[in-house]
Amino acid sequence: MAINKNFLLNALLKENFFPFQKKRKEELPPVFTSSKLSKVIANDIHKVALSGDRKKLGGFDVVQYKATRFNNVPRLLSIPHPKPYIDICFEIFDNWNKIKHICSNSNSLICPRMHADGRTLIMDYEGPLIERNRYYKLAFGKKFLAHTDIANCFPSLYSHALPWALVGFISAKNNRTSTTWFNKIDTCFRYCSRNETAGVPIGPATSNIACEIILERIDRKLRNKFQYVRFIDDYTAYCKTHTDAEEFIRQLSLELMKYKLNLNIKKTEIKKLPQAVSEEWVNRIREVIPDDREINASKVSHILDAAVRLQRDNPDGSILKYAANSILRKLNNSSSVEFTKYVIKLCFHYPVLIPTLKNPLSRVYKNRAGIFNKELRFLLKDSISYGRSDAACWLLYYLKILHNDVSDKIANKVVEWGDCMTLTLLAEFLAHENKVIKFAKQLNKNDLYELDTYWLLLYQLYFKGKIKNLYNDSTFNVLKKHGVTFINI
Repeated sequence: MAINKNFLLNALLKENFFPFQKKRKEELPPVFTSSKLSKVIANDIHKVALSGDRKKLGGFDVVQYKATRFNNVPRLLSIPHPKPYIDICFEIFDNWNKIKHICSNSNSLICPRMHADGRTLIMDYEGPLIERNRYYKLAFGKKFLAHTDIANCFPSLYSHALPWALVGFISAKNNRTSTTWFNKIDTCFRYCSRNETAGVPIGPATSNIACEIILERIDRKLRNKFQYVRFIDDYTAYCKTHTDAEEFIRQLSLELMKYKLNLNIKKTEIKKLPQAVSEEWVNRIREVIPDDREINASKVSHILDAAVRLQRDNPDGSILKYAANSILRKLNNSSSVEFTKYVIKLCFHYPVLIPTLKNPLSRVYKNRAGIFNKELRFLLKDSISYGRSDAACWLLYYLKILHNDVSDKIANKVVEWGDCMTLTLLAEFLAHENKVIKFAKQLNKNDLYELDTYWLLLYQLYFKGKIKNLYNDSTFNVLKKHGVTFINI
């Protein structure tokens, strides 16, 4: 069902600008926010004229940071500059009646929706009951399962393919030089990424809308021939014969190639049905988690011990994170201490667990001041050495809200590293603000792309009156005039 376009615009501006797409918003600590970016303010920025230098350069660059996955392999996420991002949002808003069909795609499990927290996109997997019922329905009478996904989907999305998907190949190619609505959408996405035609930023919901625009058109071609579901770019088809499964993969590959996308051969496989609905480790973890409303300290250790053993035997599963999140809501004061003690040690090996410390750490810290300071600082130093942006931001966040400082040695390492998101949080520590200001003033003011990769830091320092506006346009001026801040400690 299509969503109201006013809800969509508010969601894109206020809730889905930063890459908060997981259910628990674990990608970044909650100090990062665009909640003050209203439609009225965004409209003023939408009207801002690009400077001559910007037009000559063509496009904007993005702030990038590394999000750590369960296997410690980083995923590069992006935060676009507000000006081109807002321009995309308004093009989608103005033309939503021609795009909203993507919300009614029965093959896609992740479509724009009206979520209760104001977001339009949440990319978490379904609950086990929904997943089982869908499996029962689609797998009945079938003997084979075909599974595949798109190779480097978001970095490979071709901006010119958006008009192809929106109005068809012939109409799009006959109007390549026009300023029609579908070409404006193409242009806006290019301007978000250095005017390049290949790739869209991973993180903001606008990129998911671009993905759905293209993949929905492919779903139209395939849905009458095959029974399948798609989780973003991950396909699972249920087929009567092995030949049918091969044909699904072949036809999907051909349709994707029309839009300059390719299948990931390494993740393409055909399995014989029946298959278990859940991984074995999921069931084994559920067996050790009691139904109690609260769990005591010994049970916490028992569950996490089991998870450690299962993680060792199943390195391809996000087992420890699953276990930690499963017991968070069952913790009391005593078991919160045990949970924090255990998990903070695991964070050295599995940094993906760091966000799970938020509630238990704040709960136990009040009565045990200083007990975890050493571990937090050690993990921060380790995260900096490995360039883990998200982990470093979470740890700085913990130290800030728990009223702890950061040593000069660690602060200097942050400055030397030069990660925008981490520097932006470090500037919130009064003792190190001047270090960050000095770093910002040394950036090449004639290189707009370099400034763009630090736009969040530069704006927050400008907002606080610590530096002048380094850009030649008035985007920052409009944001500051309306009191917009992207940091809320």
